[in-house]
Parts: sequence; C-alpha cells; structure tokens
Amino acid sequence: MRIADGGAVKGNLGCNGFGAEAAFTDSKVTFDKMQATEMACEGVPRTSR
Repeated sequence: MRIADGGAVKGNLGCNGFGAEAAFTDSKVTFDKMQATEMACEGVPRTSR
C-alpha cells in the first residue's frame, strides 16, 4: 500500500487492486472512498469478509 502526499491510496493484493483517500489527523489516519476490484484469481486463497 502506498499513500501519496495528497492522500491518494493505491495498493495491490495479487491480481486485485484497491484505492482510497487517506487523511492524517493528530496521530491517526482515516480512510474514505475505499474501492477494490474483485477479479477471480487463480491460485490465490480466498479470504472471508
């Protein structure tokens, strides 16, 4: 996961990507507008939600 100076979040979980907006306040980070792809990936274990 990478957080750019402007707060844009990008990451990759194998064949699926994700993104969000991050905000830093005091000693906390919060995420908003989260999104992720849900591709069927061969050979990647499934996780429960």
